[in-house]
Amino acid sequence: MPSARQTADGFWCRRPSKTDRPAVGIPKLPRDCELPVKILAVETSGRDLSVAAADGPRVLIERVLDTAAGRNARLLVPQVRECLQELSWRPADVDVTAVSIGPGRFTGLRVGVVFARTFAWAAETRLVAVDTLQACAQRLLPCDEDIAVITDAQRGDVFTGTYRGGTVAEPTEPVRIAPLAEVLQQAAEHPRIRLTGSAVDSMASQIPAGLLTAPPPLRQPRASALIPIACRAADRGNWQDPEKLEPVYLRPSYAEEKRQS
Repeated sequence: MPSARQTADGFWCRRPSKTDRPAVGIPKLPRDCELPVKILAVETSGRDLSVAAADGPRVLIERVLDTAAGRNARLLVPQVRECLQELSWRPADVDVTAVSIGPGRFTGLRVGVVFARTFAWAAETRLVAVDTLQACAQRLLPCDEDIAVITDAQRGDVFTGTYRGGTVAEPTEPVRIAPLAEVLQQAAEHPRIRLTGSAVDSMASQIPAGLLTAPPPLRQPRASALIPIACRAADRGNWQDPEKLEPVYLRPSYAEEKRQS
C-alpha cells in the first residue's frame, strides 16, 4: 500500500504505513518536543465554526465563520488548509490537534470530532479533547467572578457547567443538563457569578436583568479558547486515542428519542 494519498480537496499529503504507526492508537511526540508546541484547534459545536493555530499558548491565527446555514462539513477543511498555508505549516508540522467535543449541536460536534480524529491519525499528531463549556468560560478570563455557562439543550433545559478563573478555566462541578429555571435560581443565590454561553442570547427573555452576563461577543466558544486548555493537557500528558474519541452529547437527539419510544 502506498504511504502517500490525496483526497479530492488535495489536503492530505501522507498516510502513515502500518510499520511507522505506533502500536497503540495515540501517536508519540518527538522525545525532544517541549512546550511551546504547534497546536491546531477546531471548534464546531455552535453557531460559528472557528479554526486557530498556535505556537504553544501564543495564538498565531484564527478564522471564524457563521455556519447558521449548516455548512460545517464543507467549510472546515478549506479553513484549516488556508490557516496552515498562511503560516507555511504542513500538516506534519502540527504537534497537537485540539477539538471541542461538546455538549453542543449534534451535527457540528460530529463534523469537528471526525475531522480532528482523521487529522491526528493522518498527520500523526497528539489529540486533545476540550469540554465545549470550558472553552466558553475560557473566553472570559481573566475574570474575578465564577463563571456559569449555559447552552440550549432544548425542551426548556440547558447544558450547564461552572468554572473558576485562572490561567485556565477550572471546572467546579460536572457538566450536566438542568432546567433553565433551576440554573437561574442558583445563579441568583450565588454572590459572584457571571453567566455566559449561547443560551444567554437564545433565552434572553427568561434571564433576570439583575444577573451578571458576559458581553455578547464573548458568549460563543472559539477555537482560540481551546489553546490554553490544550497547553495544559500537553503539560499533563492528557491525550486522547483518535480511534476512540467520541462527541459528548449528554442526551440523544429528538429524532433518536422518537425512534426509541
